[in-house]
Amino acid sequence: MITESEIDKCIALIESDQSKALELPESFQEYLASEIYSSLRKDEQQVLNFSLSVIYNCCDPEEDKFDIDSYLDLEDHNWSLRDKDRSLNDTLDAFFKNYSEEDLLAFVEDILVEDEDQELTTVGKEIILICSKSLIDLLQDVRF
Repeated sequence: MITESEIDKCIALIESDQSKALELPESFQEYLASEIYSSLRKDEQQVLNFSLSVIYNCCDPEEDKFDIDSYLDLEDHNWSLRDKDRSLNDTLDAFFKNYSEEDLLAFVEDILVEDEDQELTTVGKEIILICSKSLIDLLQDVRF
């Protein structure tokens, strides 16, 4: 389980020197560029990239552990759960229930909270949540 302290260290690393952070796998970057970014505004793309980078660096995956097909299966599953709920808050509640990576999911939830510097669309929030949770599920071997 990833702790809040480990998340804070990854955030500090990424904010201080991006060159020291692990890069997302090429197949994942290609997927995001071809399928996801067109649905997001530029600022939402940056929020998504930050969230995914923090998650990826916290999990410190082995190079060959990332499998785009497995990620897509997890993403489909998470979208199906999202489609069952009426609100984003209901979805978050369902995701948190008995979730082993609660601190990482809380980090994603915190990103979605609007502040004066950032105003995310509803669609942007949903995409950031689903992409981020799916990456956590894949890298931490969370099974549904």
